[in-house]
Amino acid sequence: MRRCDRRRLIVCNTKLSEHAKRYATCRGGSGISGGTTPEERNLRTMIEETQSYPITIVAGVSRSVSTRLAAAGVVTAKQIAYGDATTIAHDADIPLKEVLLIAGRARAILEA
Repeated sequence: MRRCDRRRLIVCNTKLSEHAKRYATCRGGSGISGGTTPEERNLRTMIEETQSYPITIVAGVSRSVSTRLAAAGVVTAKQIAYGDATTIAHDADIPLKEVLLIAGRARAILEA
């Protein structure tokens, strides 16, 4: 019999299928989180508590810019809002002016 590994967290941003729930039970039971399940500790709740909103929540971020940011390791609004804009612009090969604009919009979301 194969031992289940209980150190993993399975996260899904949509509804969890019954198959996913069974798999997660084998992998530790409580280590599962979907878009809205479980009710007390779901993906949405975790994102809101930590303000780990994806960069795509910021208006005006094109797919190409979000792809460049992700390649540079910037995937959350918090990272661009409070990160070093010059470094982000260089690492993502995006004009500094655009990074500053996105950062300002991200801060407005996070501080609202």
